[in-house]
Amino acid sequence: MGYAGAVQSFYNVEQNPLAVVVKIGAEDTQPNLTQPGSPQLNTLGAKVTNNGAFPSTTAPPESSDPAGIGCMYPFLSVSETEPVESLLEIFYETSTSGNFVDLNDTVLADYGGVTKTSLTLGSFDEDVPSGTDIITSFDFQDSAGNTLTLDSVPIITQVLDSNGNDVTGIFSISESVPTIYDKFDLETNSLFWYGYSSVTKSNQWFVSFQTSYQAGAFIDVLSNEITIDLNNIAPTIGGFTPAQTSSADNGVQQACSKPGGTVGYDTTMTGVFGQFTNAKNGSADVTNETQDLCYTLSVTSEPVGSTAIWAISQDGTLSLTSGTLINGTYIFECTVTDAASSCVLDAGSLDTTCEYELVFGTPPTNQAICAGPTSELGLLDTSCPSSFGGTGLPLEVFFGANRFVNSGIAGIAGANIGSDTTTIMGTIDTALGALGPKYGFTSNNGLNLSYYNVLQEIRYGADKTECVILPDPVFTPAYTTGALTQGIMAIQAILTKSVTTGTQHTYKTNFTIVYRPTSSDAWQLATCLVGSPSQPAGGTVGNFNELEVLGPGATTASITYFFQNVGEYAVRNNGLHAVGCNNCDSCASFTVNYYDAQQVQPVLPCIECLGPL
Repeated sequence: MGYAGAVQSFYNVEQNPLAVVVKIGAEDTQPNLTQPGSPQLNTLGAKVTNNGAFPSTTAPPESSDPAGIGCMYPFLSVSETEPVESLLEIFYETSTSGNFVDLNDTVLADYGGVTKTSLTLGSFDEDVPSGTDIITSFDFQDSAGNTLTLDSVPIITQVLDSNGNDVTGIFSISESVPTIYDKFDLETNSLFWYGYSSVTKSNQWFVSFQTSYQAGAFIDVLSNEITIDLNNIAPTIGGFTPAQTSSADNGVQQACSKPGGTVGYDTTMTGVFGQFTNAKNGSADVTNETQDLCYTLSVTSEPVGSTAIWAISQDGTLSLTSGTLINGTYIFECTVTDAASSCVLDAGSLDTTCEYELVFGTPPTNQAICAGPTSELGLLDTSCPSSFGGTGLPLEVFFGANRFVNSGIAGIAGANIGSDTTTIMGTIDTALGALGPKYGFTSNNGLNLSYYNVLQEIRYGADKTECVILPDPVFTPAYTTGALTQGIMAIQAILTKSVTTGTQHTYKTNFTIVYRPTSSDAWQLATCLVGSPSQPAGGTVGNFNELEVLGPGATTASITYFFQNVGEYAVRNNGLHAVGCNNCDSCASFTVNYYDAQQVQPVLPCIECLGPL
């Protein structure tokens, strides 16, 4: 074609031979339209001069030397406002004619340099550290899709965010295999956090490259070639840090959904009751890990009669704003949502929740304990044993989570599923020395017992609880455990006798109460509360507590304790003994009563028991 003449006005006219390409349907961002060394902003077109020499080798651009200005210096940009839609396609006409798109495809098909990459989309999670590969083993290709081995690692010429801001430098590129330039990896150069998309925050970037191929014969620029999206990771909440409480939890972060929550609150308190703490978005960037978080609160459970109104601030602080508190358990659920600037959510926002309970005053016990024993306990034969000619057995009452436990053995033997109390009874027997009768001897090491499982009997037993709350049909509440989960439980050991004749009227039994926090823990002697009716000083329950009834008349002896430690309990006696059994082996028996120590034993447990199931 030769060199262009003077006053030529074709874009890129200095290219020889000349091929004019008009892009259809493509958008090229041109953030900097000022030529190097020149303060002049060229928004459309280019200077047309009578100098066809390009480029200058003797003077910088814009100098007094006209050789510094090329004819149609290639910085053409086309600015468009509102596009005009037309059903007509755009055609060109020279010696041939056709659609511009077809022309462009033809030009590109004949081009031997880089025209594209093997992929144009990538993404990565906001929690990755700096230096993480986000795209691996991608390549640069010619128009036919052939992978090209380049002269060197391509240059990232520009990175733009979705708002058009130049953020070049946040990504880098390297060859996948050192010194071999056919496959490349794109990696992060900083830390990232996913935020609410706005004019000041972007979660998407466009990466442009410049490549060199065949010893520089082809120098190509791919503008906005790869789009990179940031993936949001759900936020987390560290837990709840109580305030004001008399509990040791005060000021110490507690885990979300901690069993039993925190006690030690009273209904006269006001103001701040604690804070949901250490909430973070999913970013690895500790500087911005609390950005764009939104806190919301719901009260999922509260005592009947409470009018309390609660609020949560945007740092997770829980406070009472108005209303009246009632003794019992309040359960709060905090939701933290990320990418929520001023609590306005982004399309990609994620959330997490933390539930926590605060206990005001002393709450009621769980309902299986509040309801007390069923009639089945009274039907068990705990009279004098066979050694006196009787038919009675020692009694064990089990307050636990497993309704299938039906003996005191360790483990399982046939139909017998053990509570494992025989282990601690053996230890007690050894400590008793010459005292007796021994727990292990009278029960055949836990195998021969009259057995009462609190959960089994109240939910599944022959005299299970049935509620009538009209207009609903009769139903049995879905009790979940016989263990103590909250409140104060009273346990009363009772020895009774009927009227007896003759001269021998004395009956005795010994008992103990054991405790374990969970079924996987070892049994230990239970500890009763200060103020327990039969042990006002509180402390450890004895291992061989004696009950005695005597005289010819009907009479009862009992010992009562209060317990508050959450967990499983068991009451065990060593059977009836003493001279009364020689006179009448069926005239006395041992039993156990239990109830919520803070209320009168209910007549209508379905209505009067207000604790959890």
